Amino acid sequence: MQIHFDKLETQVINGMKDGQGEARLQSYSDGVNKIMKLVLAPGAFLGEHTHVGNSETIYVLSGAGTMLCDGVEEPLTPGVCHYCAEGHTHKLMNTGTEPLTVFAVVPEHGK
Repeated sequence: MQIHFDKLETQVINGMKDGQGEARLQSYSDGVNKIMKLVLAPGAFLGEHTHVGNSETIYVLSGAGTMLCDGVEEPLTPGVCHYCAEGHTHKLMNTGTEPLTVFAVVPEHGK
């Protein structure tokens, strides 16, 4: 199966997950997995959140940012993959001057 993000509706979300700034989200879900392309504007961030019942894998496509994972800052650049296991907390921030584009997969555990 192929997912063509360029054919999916783009949701523009201000303050995603109680964060700040503009996020552009394209996503597909089959009820078990959520597969997303997310673009964060410079200075935007997703609010800190804990994964309960799921986990998240994020792969950086372009831009630069920082992930705050369980209180530890991790630099994000193209080619870096971040994993947030179930029960852990993270916050995605665009700390660069260009949009930060990531690909993310959130599988629901136990479904």
